[in-house]
Amino acid sequence: MSNLSDWRLLFRGSALLALIAGLLLFVGATRTDDYFSWTIQPAQTAAFLGAAYWAAAVLFSWASAQRRWESIQIAVYPEVTVAVLLLLATYMHLDKFHSDLFGYFWVAVYSVAAPVFIYLLATRERVEPQDVAPRLPMPGWLRAALIAQSAAFAVYGVGLFVSPSGFDGAWPWALTPLTARAIASFLLGFAIAAAIAVRGNCLRRFRGAAATYAAFGGLELFGAAIHSGDFRDGASLPLFLLFFATVLAAGLAGALLRRTDQVSNSRSAFSVS
Repeated sequence: MSNLSDWRLLFRGSALLALIAGLLLFVGATRTDDYFSWTIQPAQTAAFLGAAYWAAAVLFSWASAQRRWESIQIAVYPEVTVAVLLLLATYMHLDKFHSDLFGYFWVAVYSVAAPVFIYLLATRERVEPQDVAPRLPMPGWLRAALIAQSAAFAVYGVGLFVSPSGFDGAWPWALTPLTARAIASFLLGFAIAAAIAVRGNCLRRFRGAAATYAAFGGLELFGAAIHSGDFRDGASLPLFLLFFATVLAAGLAGALLRRTDQVSNSRSAFSVS
């Protein structure tokens, strides 16, 4: 089995686990003491993580059907990043995990997954045929939006992971050190995905990430609307909603621009025929 086939198989498993984790966290945001690996409060934190898992499931499902490294790398590097950082966070706060099936399963999955991902990344096949498909560049405004969003994800991700207590005040709602590092792991994963999309500058390769980005933005807006009472006073909620509205807009724009190009090409081909 080739390295690419290994990744595609892992993406299928990751998508399924991400769907389950998202269900437990987003739908069961107020029941994590009974139905998750550790107790998460406030509920908005669980909803945020659940939305991130569901968005990741979209990306993994798309990547599992791709047949070229240049297409799946936008899922590979974020998944490796998130898995490694969540593993580190887990062992830094191991005492916070439940001594039950949920807790043991979390620790076991990330203890196995992170090393496997690192091994596959280190041993990936380097030689591939040249891509002869035409490149469809992103418009400048979309690249600028992704750069700004990637930078914001990276700043908050590094701050929350390195200094969760010191950076907690900059986050829209209260976090514990463990939940801060869990959120940071996903923020850094999305920062890398956005950076890869910008560097690739190709709407054709961005289509899977575009759907993921739209799902992430939309679900975060929905979760914040449900748990708006968990936000700090002042502008924390409006600013959070505004930022993730731009994430949703960027995702929808990437998907719609790709769709528009496909329709235009189909019409051109029909006209020629």
